[in-house]
Amino acid sequence: QAEGAVRELLWSALERNGFDVVTAGSAEEALTLASPAFQILLSDISLPGMSGVQLARQLRRNMPSLRVLLMSGYAREEFSSGPNAVEDLPFIPKPFATRTVVERLRSLIEPASLQA
Repeated sequence: QAEGAVRELLWSALERNGFDVVTAGSAEEALTLASPAFQILLSDISLPGMSGVQLARQLRRNMPSLRVLLMSGYAREEFSSGPNAVEDLPFIPKPFATRTVVERLRSLIEPASLQA
């Protein structure tokens, strides 16, 4: 249930910061909820069944402009090869402050504002 608590914490923090959030308890559930209106996927890499990396790849086939931020309690190097290789996908290690996630997500939505 720790995953559920983290999901609720992030949902609350993101909603407070102006994001419209849809949560899912698994990659399969996320696939059924996905909408072309979605701008960002925030997902743990380690999920039961399909991984967050696999989820991101599948969603981006139909929504190429979907931005992705992956997170994990494992170091990025753990996902440098194989089916869960994060490659060039943005990644944030756990633990993190919720404000850090908010800032990273905003930078993905508004990359031009970082250069101003």
